[in-house]
Amino acid sequence: MITGALLINKEKGRTSRQEVNTISRLLNEKKMGHIGTLDPFAEGLLIVLCGRATKISPFIEQLDKTYLAKLKLGQKTDTGDLEGNVIEEKEIPLLERHQINEILQQFLGKSLQTPPKYSALKVNGERAYALARKNVDFELKQREIEVFEIGLVNFNGLDEITFICRVSKGTYVRALAEDIANRLGTVGHLIELTRVKIGKYSIENSVRAVDVKEENLISVDKMLEDFPSVLVEGDNLKKALNGACLSLKGHSDRLLVIKDNDGPIAMYELDHQSVYHCLRGLR
Repeated sequence: MITGALLINKEKGRTSRQEVNTISRLLNEKKMGHIGTLDPFAEGLLIVLCGRATKISPFIEQLDKTYLAKLKLGQKTDTGDLEGNVIEEKEIPLLERHQINEILQQFLGKSLQTPPKYSALKVNGERAYALARKNVDFELKQREIEVFEIGLVNFNGLDEITFICRVSKGTYVRALAEDIANRLGTVGHLIELTRVKIGKYSIENSVRAVDVKEENLISVDKMLEDFPSVLVEGDNLKKALNGACLSLKGHSDRLLVIKDNDGPIAMYELDHQSVYHCLRGLR
């Protein structure tokens, strides 16, 4: 079994699943998954997990993500991007760069966001986008998101704004862009979206799906190196190998990578007073 992670530069016009399927065929590995779906119109960094590395998916998913987005003002679409139908048009007020910057800074911090109806979220077992295409009436619950950084990159002086943002897991940049347009006194939709980073991993170090080779794989140990870890031996090693609770005095991190000399054994979560329980075995 091929195990490890790949930094993929997803191409515009392809689904995230198509990129994964291409890699699966090239490496002859069926067990694969990806972190953070990118819409077909979007491009950029996609982390693909292969083999046993799929076990670390819930933890890598928590990493923040950085996007470069281009927002077109004056027209709102039903999908929030250029692939949808225009459902509203509104005049664009005269804008200056400093005004746009001030508005963008208002989005810093935590807030509640309503996901787009054209999204992969499930509603009663069915994808939201499928229900939207059938014109079924439904509501999606708001979720808490956080914008860690946001800034203006370019303004063409008329109707296009390019901004960069670093956001928490679960943030829809399409919805964020619509909210930005609203605060600017108009409507808008995304016409370009590029994910440039996931955590510390950058698009600069990625490869195209069609060019993937085994040598591009990043080990599970490397992918988890930024998480706090504990090297165990003796009785604690036996317990960890069997997924038993561990008493780790002096440790208070919420998540710990439990290792031995051969690498990661499991992810453990703090239960109470230095007692940790096993979240997921990695072997």
